[in-house]
Amino acid sequence: MTPNLSGLTVLVVEDDALLRKRIAARLEALGAELVSVGSVAEARRLLAQRGFDFAFLDVNLPDGNGTELLAEGAFSQATGVLIVTAHGGIAGAVEAMRLGAVDYLVKPFELAELGVAIERVQARRRSAHHSLRRIARAF
Repeated sequence: MTPNLSGLTVLVVEDDALLRKRIAARLEALGAELVSVGSVAEARRLLAQRGFDFAFLDVNLPDGNGTELLAEGAFSQATGVLIVTAHGGIAGAVEAMRLGAVDYLVKPFELAELGVAIERVQARRRSAHHSLRRIARAF
């Protein structure tokens, strides 16, 4: 099943221009509105101006570590941040999740995984929302 990302705004922060274009093209083909940048500084400027539903955030960028944006609280709580890195490992994944990331993709990955990752996050959010509603009704 092909995910439909219509109506979602997605920020891609990736310094590899070719990969950034491939990610953007895939997500746009699924209906998402895309903004893509190649550095922490560019992402910081954008995040100060607007919010996003999701962000694909590379860890190693030319001007710093993408997870700095998580540590700074640059993303709104409503943004689902998915970490993308070539240097995968349990410690890095745990740290990214501790800082607020909702998923972690290790390069190289199939472009088809991008939409699926967003759908997985949306499903977890819906499930959490329904659980909170059940708890609230119990009181």
